[in-house]
Amino acid sequence: RGLDPSLTVGKKFRLPSLTGAHSLFEVMSPVEAARTDDSLSASDFEERRSLVAELPTPEVLVPFRLGSLRQLYPENHGVLVARVPGREAEAMWRRLDAAASTTGYRPVLLRGDARELREVRSAWKQERVNGLQQGAHPMTTPAIVLASSAQVDVEALLRRGGNPSYPDVVPTSGAWPEAAPKTWLGAVRDPLTKEVLTEVQLALVPTDAAWKALAFMPSLTQAGEATPSLAQAVAVSRHWETRHGAKVIAVGPAIIEWLGPTTLTRADALTLAEEHFTFSPEGASDVLERRAAELMTGWWFAWWD
Repeated sequence: RGLDPSLTVGKKFRLPSLTGAHSLFEVMSPVEAARTDDSLSASDFEERRSLVAELPTPEVLVPFRLGSLRQLYPENHGVLVARVPGREAEAMWRRLDAAASTTGYRPVLLRGDARELREVRSAWKQERVNGLQQGAHPMTTPAIVLASSAQVDVEALLRRGGNPSYPDVVPTSGAWPEAAPKTWLGAVRDPLTKEVLTEVQLALVPTDAAWKALAFMPSLTQAGEATPSLAQAVAVSRHWETRHGAKVIAVGPAIIEWLGPTTLTRADALTLAEEHFTFSPEGASDVLERRAAELMTGWWFAWWD
């Protein structure tokens, strides 16, 4: 209805294709074919309308000039989403993170291609895949995820061999790298070309800690057979934020990025690398010393297959 005021419940319509297209989920850059619906039920219509409608900017967020804000989920949960230029996304995240205790919103950058970003909207009612851990804890609402995360034995999960998806996988050992590894915030770059994206989606989550914001991001479990349950990922993020000050900065299907400290000693980095490898063997180097050096740069990345 925001795109076509004449649209009514039950009316059949066909959205324009490709050039100049705007679906009810909006066409993302790079342009893809618009979604086509032949008819909408009353519930589907109202659900999609809520995602398209522009919302008034909360007064606490006005100074950040985020442009138009929309509801991220039809279930609401209070999560807003904005679009920001890729070249400004990291700086905007830092500004919002620094002001989070005042605004009440924690920023999270959303990773993914156009299809994955569109599917974020339906992540709470996704069909459960036959993964190794995703069904280990309930994932109905953020509150339930947070409650479940409190029951996770993080020490056991991060102990060598403690990850149920990789019980027999262990890191190798080698020399400390001569030069510091190159790392960067992946959420703002094209995964193939590494060029900075024109636009990035930024979620604004109404909670009081970065690790808690992850409980509002069920899109994490929309890919990867070995992806942890959302509750497990929240528990590990709480552990690392408490111990090291690392904050969740970006989330995508089977991907988490944290902004970590750059003051780790080699000894602490090696201990952390052991935990990080156990949690995400495929997320970085399998050589413990190199992974430790990567973590010392302050950009932490986890990925599951």
